[in-house]
Amino acid sequence: MWNIFEYPWTGIIVALAIQMLLTIIHIVKPNTRKLWHTAIPVIIIALAFGVDHFIKTDREKIELLITETLSATQAEDLARVEALFADDYDDSYNRSKEQIMNVCRKWLSKPFIEKNSLMGKQLELRDENAVVILSVVTQIEASNEASSMIKVLSTTSRISLAKYGDKWLIKGVQITQINGQPMRWGEF
Repeated sequence: MWNIFEYPWTGIIVALAIQMLLTIIHIVKPNTRKLWHTAIPVIIIALAFGVDHFIKTDREKIELLITETLSATQAEDLARVEALFADDYDDSYNRSKEQIMNVCRKWLSKPFIEKNSLMGKQLELRDENAVVILSVVTQIEASNEASSMIKVLSTTSRISLAKYGDKWLIKGVQITQINGQPMRWGEF
């Protein structure tokens, strides 16, 4: 809550404290009251929201990457999905970006995902690397042949991210659970 780049609340609290201080000063010494004094807390609050909006922290950039990943896969937009993976992508089953894109083409070539819902997320951020554990519930498209066997798919994945310049990209994905059962790449 105290990170001024992620939350405006610190600035709001400071602005309220300054307003209270100015009010006390104006009560004790009424002749010191100036019209521009009321602008100080307003300016601080505006700056707090401006800093929060215009400066994106790594945590906020990762949140945007997660949102874009869920949105791109739900839209089954392979070009958007491909832009999310790092060129040096590598996991225990897919040894390159091309291999993970082949998996994506296999699953997303026909209508498959009706809706993705993020159920839980844990983020561990260390300098230029991050690990996100995502729990996602996916509703299967009714027109897909898989929908006759399963309507909803619950997955838990461990996603490794890396920072490339100012941008975060997916460096590796490990499937850990599908529908509550321990699972790995290649087992489904």
